[in-house]
Amino acid sequence: MEFYVDGVLKYTDTTAPFEYYFDPCLLKEDEYMTISVKGYCSGAFINEDSVTVYVDCVLSYVTITYPQDGQTVSGRVVITVDASSDIDAVEFYIDGVLMKTDTRAPFSWGWNTKKSGDGLHTITVKGYAGGVFMDDDTITVIVSNSSIALLSWLILFLPMGIIIRKH
Repeated sequence: MEFYVDGVLKYTDTTAPFEYYFDPCLLKEDEYMTISVKGYCSGAFINEDSVTVYVDCVLSYVTITYPQDGQTVSGRVVITVDASSDIDAVEFYIDGVLMKTDTRAPFSWGWNTKKSGDGLHTITVKGYAGGVFMDDDTITVIVSNSSIALLSWLILFLPMGIIIRKH
């Protein structure tokens, strides 16, 4: 079996399974290349096939930058995402439910944690380039809104209790 890249013989394998491993990014980047194979039996040409592919060597990524994994949050939290330059859409999920799709960098979404309830919640973001899924990131946060409500109550009414006791 002969392996060609853009018409140039790159490798010959005479033992099944016939394989050729290479890194296309070492040959071309952001261009099309044609990969071809030619099959032989006892030295006689039998058949050939080829495929043309686009080489994209950009490593696509999305990363949740805020909040941090394991962080305690409350109220309205702006979830922010860092993404590679090819990412053109980011989906935001809370506990597996799609909440928002943002198509403008920098990617972010304001989550009202009061609608999710206290406890552990997962935040997942999924990045897309040209409608094709590229990467995702998931963190877990602790929502604690009831402690904020208690603190607010104490701040509002504790001074009154102090004043009443003085009389």
